[in-house]
Amino acid sequence: GRALKARKYDLVIDLQGLFRSGLMTYASDSPRRLGLASAREGARFFYNEVVEDKAEAAFERYLSVLHHLEVVPQAEDFGFSTNLVEKKKIISETYVVIHPYSRWRTKLWPYRYYQELVELLPELHMAVVGRGEWFPLSGERVHDFRNQLSLRELKAILAGSAGLLSTDSGPAHLGAAMGLPTHVLFGATDWRKTKPVGPKVSFQTIDAFCSPCLKRQCRLDQPMLCMRDLTPTAVADRLREAIFVTN
Repeated sequence: GRALKARKYDLVIDLQGLFRSGLMTYASDSPRRLGLASAREGARFFYNEVVEDKAEAAFERYLSVLHHLEVVPQAEDFGFSTNLVEKKKIISETYVVIHPYSRWRTKLWPYRYYQELVELLPELHMAVVGRGEWFPLSGERVHDFRNQLSLRELKAILAGSAGLLSTDSGPAHLGAAMGLPTHVLFGATDWRKTKPVGPKVSFQTIDAFCSPCLKRQCRLDQPMLCMRDLTPTAVADRLREAIFVTN
């Protein structure tokens, strides 16, 4: 708390809207402590300025803060295109980046499906990235960079690619912000609220009775119905369309 107060912030904004972030906002002792009306866990108690946010999508709710502050936002202009990132020439052929990981198990597409996907897309080379548990994935067109890359190197590989296939995770938002064709697989989470923002974003989900559950662990007797029934054939068709139609 002392370190926060010592900085003497004129304005502190809490976009996370949870007890911990609200408490940190309060501890700053800023004269303007601003948060969203949708904040949970009693976080609103710590604000002295509340922004009404009725939009469903997270990015739209966050942009409401800029409107409140009379700042004109440019919703899809992040100033972060592939032209501003060093490209890493690792593969001479056209390649797509695959990011199969997430901290939530319920966001994971079954690992065995990725090998099928490789075989269904013989026209594409694939650079596999991310940090997570190892699973077998092989082929002459598979370039494995899992558990190897820094954030700078990841951005470089994304910048040199034709597009990205990802779970609902950080790299999906990064690829979208860079303007890449970004195709995201949704299961337990709600694409209406957390779909990445960018000019070439697409998503894929199925109409499972239990989805979106917003749970980290699946409680069904046959777990992960929402991702299991998202077949490699269906994903290959949509990925091919996302890469070649939007480029």
